[in-house]
Amino acid sequence: MKYISVAIDGPAGAGKSTIAKKLAKKLNYIYVDTGAMYRAITYKALKLNIDLNNEEEYTFLDETKLELTTDDKVYIDGEDVTQEIRSREVSNNVSIVSSLKIVRDKLVAMQRKIAENANVIMDGRDIGTNVLKDATFKFFITASVEERARRRYLEIKDKNQEVSLEEIKAEIMQRDYLDTNRTLNPLVKAPDAYEIDTSFLTVDEVVDKLIDIILGKVSSMSEKDLYEIRNFHEGQVVNGKVVQVTDNEVLVDFNYMTEGKIYLNQLTLNPDVQSCKELYKVGDRIKAVIKKIDDEVALLSRLDLEREEALRKLERNYQFKHTINGKVTDIKDKVVIVNIYGIDCIMPKNEVDVDANFDVNSLLNQNIKVRVIKFENKRVVVSRRAIIAAELFKEKLRNYKRIKLDAVYEGKVVRVEHYGLLVVANNYQGLVPLKEISHLPFNDISELYKIGDKVNVKVIEKDDEKLQVLFSIKALLPKPWEVVAQNIKEGDVIEGTIVRITDFGAFVNIYPQVDGLLHKNDYSYNPNVNMFDHIEVGQKITVKVIKIDANKEKLSLSVKALKPNPWITSGLKQGKVVDVTVKGFVNGDAIVEYVEDVEGILPKNQVSSEKRVTKAEDVLTVGQVITVKVTEFDPEERKLVVSIRRVKEDAEREEFLKYMREQEKVKNDTIGDLFGDKLKELLGNKKE
Repeated sequence: MKYISVAIDGPAGAGKSTIAKKLAKKLNYIYVDTGAMYRAITYKALKLNIDLNNEEEYTFLDETKLELTTDDKVYIDGEDVTQEIRSREVSNNVSIVSSLKIVRDKLVAMQRKIAENANVIMDGRDIGTNVLKDATFKFFITASVEERARRRYLEIKDKNQEVSLEEIKAEIMQRDYLDTNRTLNPLVKAPDAYEIDTSFLTVDEVVDKLIDIILGKVSSMSEKDLYEIRNFHEGQVVNGKVVQVTDNEVLVDFNYMTEGKIYLNQLTLNPDVQSCKELYKVGDRIKAVIKKIDDEVALLSRLDLEREEALRKLERNYQFKHTINGKVTDIKDKVVIVNIYGIDCIMPKNEVDVDANFDVNSLLNQNIKVRVIKFENKRVVVSRRAIIAAELFKEKLRNYKRIKLDAVYEGKVVRVEHYGLLVVANNYQGLVPLKEISHLPFNDISELYKIGDKVNVKVIEKDDEKLQVLFSIKALLPKPWEVVAQNIKEGDVIEGTIVRITDFGAFVNIYPQVDGLLHKNDYSYNPNVNMFDHIEVGQKITVKVIKIDANKEKLSLSVKALKPNPWITSGLKQGKVVDVTVKGFVNGDAIVEYVEDVEGILPKNQVSSEKRVTKAEDVLTVGQVITVKVTEFDPEERKLVVSIRRVKEDAEREEFLKYMREQEKVKNDTIGDLFGDKLKELLGNKKE
């Protein structure tokens, strides 16, 4: 008896094994996974830790028992290695093992033996060029390196193995090089093979393409050959020619002893079709599945094929996120049933609309646009909400692009939250964070704004990934320092509150968020006054602005500048004798005051000229008014030194000088008188 053999070759990652398995199942052929056979031998060689390149170390082949089961299990020496042979280590070394003649001879002999006794589908690297040179059908399955790497990456990722896409791509390119350049039976396309690029096809689309080619060629064989190689059975896919069409049935010639019959209810999943004539006419080619077959009748059906085709289309729509049309046929408690391509798809009620209050019942028997959001085990979940959301997103994106950074818009408050204001400006909703509300502190944002308030905002930040916009209100408001600069000038007298005291002075708040410095040297003209003895936090204080720099946010204040500098206006100068008041004592010296804030020192050695004084307080009392002489005066340094002793010494000196002047006068008067008398005497004698 003659059997059909299908050889499928191609590079790693092209999908050969998956395609071959599905094809075998649909045609009811035996699938021979040659790749798994080579992988199994590679696995054992690695386990034995032999030199993979040395054929002499492959003596274990004669003792190795290799078994492939109908449920796709792989056993070697009784051990199930189905998962182990798909490891990266095996994948990276199988090209070396499969290139050895001793290995290939052993496995090729096994593969040919299988093909002699059954209809088989075999995939590998050299099936059509070496193993089954006379195969009934030869296919060369390929795909781009990028697509093959992506498929292998997803396969490995599903097994929770850590690997990058670039690593997989490099490994596949290395594998291609080894396979196409090996000396023994390199990977090449057989001259009579059909080449199919699967880069943009699903597995089911490739399988259908192969079935069409196989069935098309089989249908052209002689009746004798057909009966030798074919054994029609239920579940088999056949390809035939329409020979008769009525409203209720279609007769199909598929090279069997009797025509196949397809009733209307088995012709299509579309419930709106009322007659077979709407779909087919005599002479059309048609593909169907055998549901019942014997010598007298062959009942065919297209429902399974249409269902598979519909599921493939739905899967592709899921992969590419296409928008498709469906009809709402039923509304249940939690889901809506949407019929698409004849398949009842599920739409959860929370996927109906973005509006939670939408009336779901209004969709019954309506055609709607949906998107497949889940495709798992032929269970299809769709969403109308996703379509609406996508349209809203497009509109949002258009509006987002119209928002310009640093632009100023008039907006409207739509929500007041604890973290800020949600404002719609220029048809786009953005957030005004709390820190962008005002330059001034506040306790409760709801006391400042309410829903519906109009506000001017400035765009301060855009996030192109999240499509988020941050607005600012305070960016359009004058800063506190700007307000101060506009309303306060140097020389102004203002009132403030002491908010902080430091070693060098006190900070006085004169406007919200604006503090000025009152330096300790600007509190009093009196160098002996300690400012910190007169101030405290929270105290109100009147000050004068002596310097303001809004750009640097610096403000200098003064208390002493509120009145004229007595060191300048006092009229004091060195040598002047004045009355002062004793204010206190320090280190034996006396502290004296001339006028308010003009204080000086009366050294203890200047207290008396009559006796030695070691402590001024032994001679003077606080509050006593004394007359002193200014011995040192420096208004710039606010230095004043006075002396009682110098006053007394000056008085004594003046008294002495006065005495001396008087004595001199007496002396002069006596000599004159003597000379005068003598002169008169002389003159008198002369006259005589």
